[in-house]
Amino acid sequence: MGTYEILDQRFKALIIGHAKRETLYTGCRWAEGPVYVPAAKSLIWSDIPNDRLMRFDETDGSVSVFEHPCGYHNGHTLDREGRIVACEHGGRRISRLEHDGRWTGLVDRFDGKRFNSPNDVVVKSDGTIWFTDPTYGIDSSYEGFAATAEIGASNVYRLDPASGAVSAVVTDMVQPNGLAFSPDETQLYVADTGSSHIDGHPREIRVYDVAADGASVSNGRNFADSPAGLFDGFRFDNRGHLWTSTENAVSCYAPDGTELGRIPVPEIVSNVTFGGPKRNRLYITAQTSLYAIYLTPTPPAGGNPDPHPTRPRPVNPFRMISDALAARAFKRAVKAGNAANRERRWTEAMTAFEAALAAQPKARKAWIQLGHARKEIGLLGKAEEAYRRAVALDGTDADAHLQLGHALKLQGRIDDAIAAYEMACAVGGESRAAWHAREELEALAIARRPPQPPKAPARPRPANRSWHRPWTPSSFRRRRGGGRPVAGRSGARPECTCGRDDRAECRPCRGRGFCDVHRPCRSAVDSRPVRGRPAQSPALRRALAGAPCRPLADRAAHAETALCGGRGGAAAAARCPAGGRHQRQRAGAAARRCCARGRPDTGRGAARQPLSAAAVRAARRGRPHPCQRSARLSLALPRRRARGRSRPVRRQRPRPRGSAPCRRPAGRRDPRS
Repeated sequence: MGTYEILDQRFKALIIGHAKRETLYTGCRWAEGPVYVPAAKSLIWSDIPNDRLMRFDETDGSVSVFEHPCGYHNGHTLDREGRIVACEHGGRRISRLEHDGRWTGLVDRFDGKRFNSPNDVVVKSDGTIWFTDPTYGIDSSYEGFAATAEIGASNVYRLDPASGAVSAVVTDMVQPNGLAFSPDETQLYVADTGSSHIDGHPREIRVYDVAADGASVSNGRNFADSPAGLFDGFRFDNRGHLWTSTENAVSCYAPDGTELGRIPVPEIVSNVTFGGPKRNRLYITAQTSLYAIYLTPTPPAGGNPDPHPTRPRPVNPFRMISDALAARAFKRAVKAGNAANRERRWTEAMTAFEAALAAQPKARKAWIQLGHARKEIGLLGKAEEAYRRAVALDGTDADAHLQLGHALKLQGRIDDAIAAYEMACAVGGESRAAWHAREELEALAIARRPPQPPKAPARPRPANRSWHRPWTPSSFRRRRGGGRPVAGRSGARPECTCGRDDRAECRPCRGRGFCDVHRPCRSAVDSRPVRGRPAQSPALRRALAGAPCRPLADRAAHAETALCGGRGGAAAAARCPAGGRHQRQRAGAAARRCCARGRPDTGRGAARQPLSAAAVRAARRGRPHPCQRSARLSLALPRRRARGRSRPVRRQRPRPRGSAPCRRPAGRRDPRS
């Protein structure tokens, strides 16, 4: 790849034959927006995806990070006082670097709507700022923050910093990009890169005539078309030649629109600018690198010593020295104050920030830090004053409004604090300060809410709702799994034997089961677990459902006889109220012998026989003996009151096989059963 491509003989007068293209830096993701600062002999450019500004020092050739993060800057230029004017994708605004080192937002809206993402900027000799506003910064989050366009168009705007007025001067482009004035400022050149989004759209540079008042343009026409790639950024030299970026080269155009030559570059070129003491060094920003090449020094056309509109006017060197000394003192004091803040030495921090503000009274962040230190000490009035100074310097700072609200809330001025929080929400958008302000507003709204009357205590819920549920025939059948209906229920309603026809007033039927009309006998059909023992089997309950109702005195005997399982012989079956129709259970040989011997007597109306000592001890432990396994027996036994600390019950030792069968310990099965 050669150094030059000469397309017209006039190009030879602009180049130095032996000059070579230099690579000054490599390591960016997309380099853009170069601007040369003569006072610092440095070049500043943007690395947009990495959100940083880079600086090339022309005196020693070093490269350093100028600022990070920077708000995704793109294009830069200088105003008439040597201050850098920048296009921010992140803030979607035009900002300016003041002499004290802080960035000031100039404009971010047009007719109440936010800009898309300002791309390139130029300053006219009358001080007005002209900039393009395509949608590249909000199309994705690669070079800013993805968002929706509010204006709905991409235009070229003119800002008057003195009055703050903004006007749209070019509205007939798809995606306006780079722009520059001619050396005499009678024409405005703007690049349209609409084909970057949709094929067939323009990839050209258009030229407009500037009106006599310098506030509008007219007569837009084509100046040049790009054969490959897009025109992005461009600048004019002293003779009026336009140097612009193309796909992989820098092209030079004569004032009549003729392409004179090219400087090949191994990467996609984004922008160019002139620098150096003689303004004959062409700086080139490409995709990942910064390049430079020397050109022939050219005298200005028409004898104008300084036709370039963006070159700064001479400033007072003594003023620059004093500003530099003040900035150095300010940085030293801020560094000391931040260190004291981290170590919670609030008095030292307050002293340091007061010294910093004496050097730079317009440092907004220093006022906020001073307010923090005063608030921690307890000087709430002084802290409020510092926060108000920060708000006065920049009314769009949500953090200043948030801290002011905190100071007012600590003083008990809730209404003023709410107003400050609302202002932080209004100017903060989706920032962290606005989020904290919304939280404070919600907390204050809850605190100021009138007290609510106490709620009535909840009604205690019974442990077993089914036991206390009023009885109906359908609910009984549903609980019993759809068992057979009670005798006497199929026809007309019979009279109750207890003398009460109403079920609600029939007290024997209310959960006790005395009445055989309203409710069947619950003595043999009871399914409640007793003292941790599981309920009876469903088969046994179905077998006992048809048994006749028995008086209360025979309940225990009835339930006890149910365990015979019909294995006690003819005598036991004759004595059994159910006629031996119970389910056969594994009661064991001891239970069979017990029932065969007639202990206990279970005849109809017979009195209960006394239980053995082993059965009583087993029932108290919740494990009845196999021949007395009944819920009613366990409930009927008297409970022994524990005195002092309870001792574990020892397991009984098994007795010889020839002993009494009822002495067998609970839980052991007979191997013959």
